[in-house]
Amino acid sequence: MRDKPGPAEAPQLSAIIPAYNEERYLPATLAALRSALLALPVGSEIIVVDNNSSDATADVARQFQARVVFEAHNQIARARNAGLQAAMGRYVVFLDADTIVSAPLLSACLQELQAGACGGGSALRFEDEGSGFARWSAALWRHFSSAFDLAAGCFLYAQRHAALEIGGFDERYYAAEDLFFYRRLRRWGKMQARPFVMIRQWPPTTSSRKLRWHSSWFALRTLLFIALFPGALRFRRFCKWWYWRPPGASA
Repeated sequence: MRDKPGPAEAPQLSAIIPAYNEERYLPATLAALRSALLALPVGSEIIVVDNNSSDATADVARQFQARVVFEAHNQIARARNAGLQAAMGRYVVFLDADTIVSAPLLSACLQELQAGACGGGSALRFEDEGSGFARWSAALWRHFSSAFDLAAGCFLYAQRHAALEIGGFDERYYAAEDLFFYRRLRRWGKMQARPFVMIRQWPPTTSSRKLRWHSSWFALRTLLFIALFPGALRFRRFCKWWYWRPPGASA
């Protein structure tokens, strides 16, 4: 991994992290990511999109030699797209600021992309599945992910030119932008005879903080409401699950 690649040695892989007030989780995420990228046989870069944070998110990112891109509008889709536009790599990986990836996972992604895959996703696990709701949520996600080949939004990878051709992440939506992204990427891949590959081994670990912040009843009510009224995803006020945090919480 080259921290400051020159024109003749541009990175092949760009790792993009949208981040809003993530100073607590970023150090572990970036440490694991840098270690994983260093194990790859190609040059790489880390881009942290500071989504108008009020904490030390940008400073933490720079401490880990990440390139910081600023996006003023607090919206996940816009932050992801800002990173995509700034990326120099031929391949891109999107991960959340509270998600830990391993070298074998990134190596598998790189191999699939070099072999011609349009992109893909992975299985996932929560950092703490001790509570009944967390265990239930994790088991339910794994079932549906396996049955319907669903990618987790906390980790996606793609050919950069493919991601740009499909328009990146749909900025009409405040949540589920990852779902719309990989559905369009799959369709693009079918038209180009390029597979969308799910990697089941080496799942990344993502935090279970939202399961701590919200009650199981709120989670179920949100899922039901979105299922009945998917257009609600276009309005931030209906996307509390994704944007609300307890007062003063950074964890």
